[in-house]
Amino acid sequence: MGPLLIASALFCTGLILLVKGADWLVKGGAGLAVKWGIPSGIVGFTIIAFGTSLPEFFVTTNAVLIGKDDIGLGNVIGSNIFNIAFILALCVLVKPGPILTPKTRPILWKELALTILATVLYITLALRGILDIYTSVLFLGGFAVILLYICKKGIVPPEEGLQSHGNLDYLHTILGLAGVIGGSSLFLSGAIDLATIFLIPPYIIGLSIVAAGTSIPELVTSLVAILKNYGGVSAGNLLGSNYFNLLFILGVGSLIHPVTVPEQTTNLILLVVTFCIIPMFILKKNWMLRAWALLVFSGYILYLFMMYA
Repeated sequence: MGPLLIASALFCTGLILLVKGADWLVKGGAGLAVKWGIPSGIVGFTIIAFGTSLPEFFVTTNAVLIGKDDIGLGNVIGSNIFNIAFILALCVLVKPGPILTPKTRPILWKELALTILATVLYITLALRGILDIYTSVLFLGGFAVILLYICKKGIVPPEEGLQSHGNLDYLHTILGLAGVIGGSSLFLSGAIDLATIFLIPPYIIGLSIVAAGTSIPELVTSLVAILKNYGGVSAGNLLGSNYFNLLFILGVGSLIHPVTVPEQTTNLILLVVTFCIIPMFILKKNWMLRAWALLVFSGYILYLFMMYA
């Protein structure tokens, strides 16, 4: 029982540090950016929009650095599946109305197109069975193009209400950075120990428990946004996180050293789940949206059951 308690404590402590550290880092980074005169739209897109993906970035990068590529890759793919099939579906079930507004849908269609392009690019390159320096160049190059396109076209609304907190921003940034780095190490160590104790393949742990844990910021941000009727923020946060995960995080990971793709079935599931978003942006009745979201959500629960069975 001792090793299980230690592993669980490491996992939970790491997760708390990871999530809180990401929150501090985003708050401090945004404050410093405002203090230095960086436009709020750019701050909103870079620091705020991708800030919820910091846990995935640090956990995956840390995993690759210590040779646990399977957990790192599983974390990214599992997070993308979780973002859509669990978080987005749950948001639509809770309150489908904000997704229906004519104002948000044009922006969401563009975000969805970028997400699909990133997903197809990843799956195409993953068919080689390895993510190496060549895929890294394509991923990071693709991400740079998307970044340039979004900043130029302004498809992400500027973040309002950002403000500097003086020297406190430096403290938030330093503490946040320490939290996500230290938390990712503890969280990963606990996940590896749990996988060993329960004889679960590390890739499966990455796809499920680790992916759900690192997606907590997306879950909280999206639920709060949808409850406040900000449907565009809720869905846009998830879509932006997905192409950030695939292109930037895996781009950096495969730059460190080649990452082996253990199997292709999960990539097919990722593709299907990504295309499951399309009906959510087409259906125009609340009951239709909820019915489709329930189907997608139930499919994710079945996917978890089959994975562990």
